[in-house]
Amino acid sequence: MILSSQGMRGIRAPGTGIPWVIMLGTLRYKNGKDFAVVYGRGSAKIYEFSGQPFSRWIVTNPKASK
Repeated sequence: MILSSQGMRGIRAPGTGIPWVIMLGTLRYKNGKDFAVVYGRGSAKIYEFSGQPFSRWIVTNPKASK
């Protein structure tokens, strides 16, 4: 597992998304899929994995914005 500085990629399916409010679910793209739990416009950590169902986890930290 490594931290990445890349942004989000792909199309959300399935999941919930409201621009600048929430992105929760699977992001699918040509070569795989990511899992996102992102609230608001704050920064997020991106964890990269190899050989797993999800290539990356994209997660915001609610305590980081305080």
